[in-house]
Amino acid sequence: MAPTVGIRPVAKSDDRSGFSCGEPAIDRFFQHYAAQSQFGLHLVVTYMALVEDGIGGFATVTVASSERASVPGTRLRRRKAPGERREQPRPCLAIP
Repeated sequence: MAPTVGIRPVAKSDDRSGFSCGEPAIDRFFQHYAAQSQFGLHLVVTYMALVEDGIGGFATVTVASSERASVPGTRLRRRKAPGERREQPRPCLAIP
């Protein structure tokens, strides 16, 4: 039987110190900066995947934009949202 995984946003009270994915820079971000960026700076939202024995992983979501010229495919580059001017950057969702 597959393990049960729960997904929820990081809370200020969460103990993230025991999490390790094996990549020091990613571990450092999650343990020290994810909550600061979410609650102090309001720049991101970090979601945790909870498994039976603790935190199985996480994903951090933030807003971003891309220049129209960098969008792949001419059909998507030409597409315009109502009220959008051609030179405006395209809004997108970034998952760093």
